[in-house]
Amino acid sequence: MNRRDFLSWAGVGGLATFLPIAIAACSPSGSNDTADATDEPQSIDVGSLSDLDSNGSLLVESPKKVIVVRDPADASAVLALTANCNHRDCTVEWQADSSEFLCPCHQSRFALDGSIQEGPATEALRPLTVTVENDQIKVMA
Repeated sequence: MNRRDFLSWAGVGGLATFLPIAIAACSPSGSNDTADATDEPQSIDVGSLSDLDSNGSLLVESPKKVIVVRDPADASAVLALTANCNHRDCTVEWQADSSEFLCPCHQSRFALDGSIQEGPATEALRPLTVTVENDQIKVMA
């Protein structure tokens, strides 16, 4: 085998080896058939109402970041939102005195409904469905 034939075969072999990796890397996310199970809504146990009342808010970071507070306008209502500020993926904190969520990294502020009150965040916090069963708070996230 001469040098030219050897290099041709080596090039074809390298291409055959790395082509599947290149195709997978270039395909848009979510296009494969093996969807991530964490993308589907799931019930997350957040804690109890007594925990919420003693702490003022509850934060769960697994499997997704969720923050839960009592509605200041209706103490019987419990609100839950995603807790990720999209600016730098920092976790927001509940500010009871101003009834808003604050991102400690760059001071983005969010209203009770998750809407942005002040940037640099560009996306609102997403409201989540809350249920309370036997004093236990569950969130669909």
